[in-house]
Amino acid sequence: MIRTFSLLLFCLALPLTSWAAGEAVAYTSLAITHPAAEETIHDNTGTLTVELALTPALQTERGHRMKLLLDGTAMPVTGTTSLTLAEIDRGAHTLQAAVEDRSGAVLIVSEPVSFYMWRASALFHRH
Repeated sequence: MIRTFSLLLFCLALPLTSWAAGEAVAYTSLAITHPAAEETIHDNTGTLTVELALTPALQTERGHRMKLLLDGTAMPVTGTTSLTLAEIDRGAHTLQAAVEDRSGAVLIVSEPVSFYMWRASALFHRH
């Protein structure tokens, strides 16, 4: 009985934020699953759907957000693991993803993925 009472007092003494909300869970993996490495994307509008695998799931309730870098430049993103980029120029590109907290600190970064965007051109002649 005394042991139970002591445990109850200990739990009540814990700060409410760590007891009720729990601690943030560390991310263990982040990978770009689409496009595949060295893949050629055929899209005349330059649209690319990026698929990500993140473990555990994005903790948006803690202010965490995805960041996507195309050739080293941050792209505006909405969404969590399926993101769409538009008007990508033809040619070779590098893509990398990261998770940031609300202060902008990077929590995890994916390996970079190189891909190629193929867009039709009036300069391509069919014979």
